[in-house]
Amino acid sequence: MALAADTPRVYEMGDINELTVDTGVTIYEGAFVFAKKADGTAVVASPAISTHAFAGIAIERATAGNRVRIKDRGKVVMAVTGASAASVGAIVYASADDTLTLTASTNVPVGYVSRHVTSTTCIVEFRATAERDTAVA
Repeated sequence: MALAADTPRVYEMGDINELTVDTGVTIYEGAFVFAKKADGTAVVASPAISTHAFAGIAIERATAGNRVRIKDRGKVVMAVTGASAASVGAIVYASADDTLTLTASTNVPVGYVSRHVTSTTCIVEFRATAERDTAVA
């Protein structure tokens, strides 16, 4: 049905999101944060990382039961295991809350190499929807 009148909406500004931190978890600023698919709480990488969805990068420290603020899209300078100048455009996966790789395995996709800087250091364009975007790739 088409609108016939103004309909004010509630918007969130920018690329900041918040999730409740899971029991027993501390998330540090700069950590790659994941949402548990079972209940949506925020966690950092664990051996069962493939059961989590990438949510973004923590912009502040948060502890269990509190809300963590995360940047859910953007570009970040990071070392990426296996990256080289030929890696531009390659999908980037997280294997831990501070470790990125080009190896899919059971790791979670977080974005892609936007630019190679030097050695394995790259500009990684990340976004919380990377898992959905790369699932068919």
